[in-house]
Amino acid sequence: LTIENISYVKASATINSVISTHQDLTVYAQTNYNNYSTKIVDTLCNSEYEYKLRVRTGSADVTNLVIYTSIEEAQPERTRWKGEFLGIDTSYAESKGYAIKVWYSENTTVGTLIEDTSWKEYSDDIDKTKVKSLAFQYLSSTAIVDTENTSAAILPANTLTYVLIKMKSPND
Repeated sequence: LTIENISYVKASATINSVISTHQDLTVYAQTNYNNYSTKIVDTLCNSEYEYKLRVRTGSADVTNLVIYTSIEEAQPERTRWKGEFLGIDTSYAESKGYAIKVWYSENTTVGTLIEDTSWKEYSDDIDKTKVKSLAFQYLSSTAIVDTENTSAAILPANTLTYVLIKMKSPND
């Protein structure tokens, strides 16, 4: 008499959350030829393109977030042209509950909002040809209703947010 035992086990795992262990800021470019890319991209003359400045938090909350950038000016040797600045789009960050206060400077090389007096508050009415640098300051959602009481936003761990910079390529 022979007795044969057969065993069968099936298991599955569900990943509920993936946690990034580092924080980063990544700059993407999107044109009429390319979706968002971190590489050098091409576009047609006299066409619109945009930069996405994406921040990803890691395993800790982030407070006092300010994203700084110089618009195609700080690295002239890496830029084949100087695009025309058209404006910004902060709607994604705002849809996540953050109030974004935008600052601009007419200087290509700038310091922080605290140490550099060249920063001015951005509005759609400014002369956009003078904008050389931008700063996007993340504030708590209460700053939308109470502009006198602006406090820094707290971005929870393992989240991402972004702002867009709209540009136009030269005619030639």
